[in-house]
Amino acid sequence: YGAIDLDESASLFDNLANLSTCSVAEPWADGKLPSFEDVKCWYGFMYFETQGSGFQAQELSFDSKTLHDRVQVFIDDAQVGSAYRASCPAKVAAPAGQQMGLLVENMGRINYGTGVVDYKGLLVPPPVKGHWTAHCLPLRPEQVRALPFASGGRGGGPAFHRGSLHISGAPADTYLDTAGLTKGLIWVSPRSFSPLSRCSRLS
Repeated sequence: YGAIDLDESASLFDNLANLSTCSVAEPWADGKLPSFEDVKCWYGFMYFETQGSGFQAQELSFDSKTLHDRVQVFIDDAQVGSAYRASCPAKVAAPAGQQMGLLVENMGRINYGTGVVDYKGLLVPPPVKGHWTAHCLPLRPEQVRALPFASGGRGGGPAFHRGSLHISGAPADTYLDTAGLTKGLIWVSPRSFSPLSRCSRLS
């Protein structure tokens, strides 16, 4: 069918209010960032943020016992590094700033053996002082579909990109070539937008 131009975008950070199914502010029970299970967010992402407190440059350390499963670190909405559970221990150099954000991804579970009990999240106290808030981001298809996509717009940080595929005649089986893509999610809605198929991607 050819290429799909992802010519519409929507910023994740600009749409937290539209996407978040819970927002939980400090104080938290044990002084640590809440797990996915604590706030009943069973899949997807959680975004932890603190604003306006100011902090010095520092090195953040992550280990496989507390990072479940992947984190992207943002300072003033700009990504400065990431860490993945399977590659820990890992360190991320964080410059001084006014706002820190931690986008934590639950990358799935296993249902047997000693790994059954596997709490998801970043299971540590907040890395800098401030007024922290946790946002639940399951990213359900209907939430993504309802985002205010705009041509050329994305804002800072992660973004959703959307494109349309026009099909002439009867649709046939095909595949999505992901060559050149890195980390992200893809939603394909073949029926909701007939006669168009729409593809949304989070990068």
